[in-house]
Order: sequence, then structure tokens, then C-alpha cells
Amino acid sequence: MLWQVADEYEWRGGLVRPAENSATGVYSPLEYVEIATDLARVGNGSERIEEWVGAYGMLNWGSVSNISSRKSPTAESRMSLLAFADEVRNCVELIHRFQSSPNEDLARQIQQSFGQNLSQIHPMLLRKGSTTTGWSISYAWRIPTLKDVVWLHLADLAADPDANVRACEECGSFFVATNAKQRFCPPFKGATWNERSKTRESRCALRSRQRRQRTGKATK
Repeated sequence: MLWQVADEYEWRGGLVRPAENSATGVYSPLEYVEIATDLARVGNGSERIEEWVGAYGMLNWGSVSNISSRKSPTAESRMSLLAFADEVRNCVELIHRFQSSPNEDLARQIQQSFGQNLSQIHPMLLRKGSTTTGWSISYAWRIPTLKDVVWLHLADLAADPDANVRACEECGSFFVATNAKQRFCPPFKGATWNERSKTRESRCALRSRQRRQRTGKATK
């Protein structure tokens, strides 16, 4: 499933909407677990909600097939975005606590708080092909909005026994480590056309390295 994200957003009167005549690109949010963990970093205060929206889009937008029928984009409240970011931060922290010390109480909390937010997500089967090429069946998800994608990623993260959620040594935000040596949260990835996706070093890693250089302790 593909989602749209504008190259420029307008923030005015406590609301955000795509800027007039802004260009849009498409990407698949199901490929980015960082959608959830980056939003948690917003909730932690280490990143700005404006950057998250610029990287991933608006929470109340649906997939390209759903949004194409709209006459105009729907504005979204900055306050509601920040409130959800804080909720996601609490959820990622709960996953981290469960991974560090699995117990029935934490498992019940995850099951209850996550489960009730998955009710709008449904699996479905799709058919494709023709009489000449033959037919096949594929498995997919029916996901109403980007907010539901975030909940799906959180659920996958909670259920993945190999996921390694750890705290960034610089800002304290939780992120999914991709290797045992990773100490800092990664940069925002966002959509592939976004400049953030070309950044190889996160702000936290950069700040830590610059501080070591200033104190003369940088690794040669």
C-alpha cells in the first residue's frame, strides 16, 4: 500500500496541511518501522513534529487509493499530533521494559493497550491476473490511515522476539537497534526522495562525536 507525502507543509493556527501547489511523492509506510520509533522520539522531545510530518506525512491520511477521491487535503491539529506522539513514546517504552524483563503484567498491558487500537486493521486477499497470464492470490492489509500503520508497527515490534529496542545514549529516546554496536538513534528516514534518507549519521551521533572532539577524546 502506498501513501502520499507532500514536499512542503503549512503550519498555521495550530493546524497543519500540505502547502498549496506542493508536490507529492509516494512511499510504502509498511516498510518503515521507524515511522513509530521516530514518532516516539518526537514524544520524547528529541525531534520536532514538523520534521516527522515532513518525512512521513499526515496521520489522518489514507493510502493513495483512498486519498485520491478527496477534493482537498484534511488539516490536522498540531496538538493531536503531539498527544499521539507522547502515546507512542509510552508504548515503545513499554515494549522496551517488556524486552528487558518479560512478565505477565507487562504482557497484559501491551495486549490491552495495543489490541484495542488494531480494530480498524483487517487482513484481506487480493486476486490478480488474467485469462491469458493466469491468476494468483496475494495477502495484504486493509489499513484506513497512517495512524493505523503506526499501531501495526508497534504491534509487530511488541511481538518480534528478535527486536532490540534500546535507549539512545545521547537523547534517551528508544529506537530499534539494527546491530549490537549501535548506541545512538538513527536519522529520520522518511520517504526515499527526502534529503533525510541520505543522512548517514544521526544528530545524536554527530553531537556525541563533536563533543568528544572538543574534549580531545575523539577516536582517531
